Amino acid sequence: MKNLIIDCYTDEPSGLGAPPYLSVHSRYLAGALKHVGQEYNYINIDDLRVFSGEVLGFEKSLNKRTINYNYTTSEIKKFLEESNTIYVVMGCFVNYNYLS
Repeated sequence: MKNLIIDCYTDEPSGLGAPPYLSVHSRYLAGALKHVGQEYNYINIDDLRVFSGEVLGFEKSLNKRTINYNYTTSEIKKFLEESNTIYVVMGCFVNYNYLS
């Protein structure tokens, strides 16, 4: 059985990761799946945006601060087709302003 983890970048104090901003929640989920012998793939929301064509034209961007994708569209399609279970890790939207 294959699993897919889609990390939508939680933006909360308990879930902030380190660059490239892998949330602790996604890492805990990956560890739990590994612990019980389950195979998994990991993509982030930017991978999914590239796959959907939402950011078409940015695939070759070197600006990793703008988009943080890891796989080609064909690799993402394969992950989606192979997956029996898809885990989406996300938080809620909060009205706030960034300081920088």
